[in-house]
Amino acid sequence: QAMAGLRSIMQSDPTDPDPPYYIARGLIQEGQDDIRLRGDHAAATDHYTQAGATVDDAVRRQPGSPMILLRAGQVYALLDIAVPRSVSKGAYDQACAVYLDRARSLVRPQDKDFEEVQSTYASRKMQEHQFSEAENVFRDLMQRYPADVKVRLLLAELLQGKRETRKEAADLLADT
Repeated sequence: QAMAGLRSIMQSDPTDPDPPYYIARGLIQEGQDDIRLRGDHAAATDHYTQAGATVDDAVRRQPGSPMILLRAGQVYALLDIAVPRSVSKGAYDQACAVYLDRARSLVRPQDKDFEEVQSTYASRKMQEHQFSEAENVFRDLMQRYPADVKVRLLLAELLQGKRETRKEAADLLADT
């Protein structure tokens, strides 16, 4: 019932990034339940494929929307966790990177979602051990949003990992 309601919203307002995201998340959860509760890998694969297709369709409808691209990247990040790399061959990770890179290239500093797109991109770079890129993005965000607690915490988390920047991380946290 909830999925039908979300599909209806998605059809009536294709610019809203949240319905396809939550539909896809629900499908991923169903796929995980297929495996955990029933041991049905074929059904799980079908649900995972539907999740990807849901966000891919949303991107096709709104290819210039940074938030739809961001949500698609987030779904593919979840799929990358849910599906072993031996099965996915890294396809979900690649799709995640493509969508997050596109979202980042389209979002503008004056957009209300600029910080969310940038911090999600940088967080993904941290996961990929591309710490220098992540640090550059977080430092830029700190310049733009010096009072933003989330950005401070994310930058501090990154900086505490290196001996030479631990004091700076502690200072950021002290000012939070």
